[in-house]
Formats: sequence, C-alpha cells, structure tokens
Amino acid sequence: EVKASAGTESFFSLIQSPKASKNNVDLTKVEGKVGMSEKTVIEFYLDYLTKEKGYKFKKVAIPAIPDRFAALMANNLDSSLMPDPFPTMAKGKGSKVVWDSNEEGTPKIGAVLWKQSFIDANKGAVERFVKTTNEVIAQINKDGRDSYKGTATEFNLISPDFFDAVAPEQYDKIVPATEENFKLVNEWCKEKGKDF
Repeated sequence: EVKASAGTESFFSLIQSPKASKNNVDLTKVEGKVGMSEKTVIEFYLDYLTKEKGYKFKKVAIPAIPDRFAALMANNLDSSLMPDPFPTMAKGKGSKVVWDSNEEGTPKIGAVLWKQSFIDANKGAVERFVKTTNEVIAQINKDGRDSYKGTATEFNLISPDFFDAVAPEQYDKIVPATEENFKLVNEWCKEKGKDF
C-alpha cells in the first residue's frame, strides 16, 4: 500500500507521424494507431485524452521508446505519446505536436511513490531523499542548466544535439502530490486491475 508520494517533473507530447502531420489527420475524428507503453504514465495520459478530449486511439504497445519513435517516423503509427527529446527530434523530421501535458488543466502526475514496507524498513530514507534531491535542484537552479550539461551528455541522459532544446531552464522541487491527482491516478490504477 502506498503511504507517501511526491510530485516531480513530467512532460509528454502527443506527436503525429510525418504522414499524418502532412495530411492534417484529426485524432478526435479518426481512430489512429498510437504507439504507447502499457500501464505507465503514457497510457494514463492516452486514457485521459480519450475521456476528456475526445481523442480516438487504437493502442499499439511498443515498450521501448526508440523502437516506438522509429515506428512513428516510418509512418507505421499515426501518433505516439513520448517524453522529450523525442518530440523535438520528430518536429525536425516533419512531425507535429498536437497536445502536450503542459496544457492548462492537465493533471500533473509525475511522482515518486514509497510503500509503507519500504518506509518501515528504511527509517528516514524518504525524508533524506526529498531533502537531498531538493538541495541538488536548488543548486542547479542557482548555477544554471549549463552547470550540468557535461554530466547529462556524458551519461547519455540528454543528447548534446538536443540539450538546449529540451533541458529546462529551472526545475521544480519535489513537493507532496496533490490529493486530487493522487486520487485520480489511484482510481485509474484500480480500473487497470490487479495485474497493474
């Protein structure tokens, strides 16, 4: 049972394939094949778009993001929901972004979760994790994003070619997840069933 949660950065974009972009396919009118990963934040947002925005999708599970991106660029999918840097890369290859998770009113559900059993077995670990992470975030925000560019590119966290396009100017500190968003995701998880 989850006993503690904290909101984190999360940004995802729904990208159309180059062919669907060129043909101006309206995903609220045409059921297109969407590349996704099951039982993840990606599927949560696809279900949100279906329910709240009227999008029509035929879900195609492709767990590995590079494989999903390749299928999208080959026009084997009509769209895909992905984190950066993939939307930035796709725009350079003729795709367009039709929705992103920064749209006003969209639930922010990026989170770190801890089970009660972990909290009990690791006294103070959650508090130390949040404190240390927030100290690093404060330092990065103070020093500027170029201060971590070398580390981020050396460890292949962000491609040097896309660092300027995708690395945020500022990061938000970890804060308690809102009760509303926690309930929203919890209900979605229950709907997905016991195998989630």
